[in-house]
Amino acid sequence: MNIEKSGFTLHMLIGIQDLPRKETKAAIESCHRGGVVVVMVTGDNRLTARAIADRVGITTPGDTSEGLVREGK
Repeated sequence: MNIEKSGFTLHMLIGIQDLPRKETKAAIESCHRGGVVVVMVTGDNRLTARAIADRVGITTPGDTSEGLVREGK
């Protein structure tokens, strides 16, 4: 849609973030220490899911492996 030709004007763009619980990262670290492989299965966009996985310690920023974050319905 071309906003210029539609007669509409964009006045605001809002982004929201649903933050993980504060204890999530510590729980995942505990799992890793115990030898548990943590995998995230989500219906979110893959890039969004990856950013969350990096934040909570499921993956590490810059890691290019795709196995720990999976899309599911």
